[in-house]
Amino acid sequence: MAVRLALALIVALTLGCTPQTIVRTETVEVEVPVPVERKPPEFLLAPVSAPVPEFVAPSHADASSALTPQGEVALKKLILSLTERLGQWRAWATTQ
Repeated sequence: MAVRLALALIVALTLGCTPQTIVRTETVEVEVPVPVERKPPEFLLAPVSAPVPEFVAPSHADASSALTPQGEVALKKLILSLTERLGQWRAWATTQ
């Protein structure tokens, strides 16, 4: 019985003497760059103002490539306008 009492006393004293871990918490502000949506310029949002070609049947008298000669000119202007607009979008997207 005395051995049990001594053992219990040693365990109780040992547990009371163990170092306790103190946890300190500090809030630290860290500046992180946040992506911000850029608004494109108005001229890039405006509709493309190129004439739209009018396709005709291949059996049409003036048809070449399903377009009249005026339609081919209109298609070339449309393609050039869209290509130019694409270049403008790329230039805007790659600037800071």
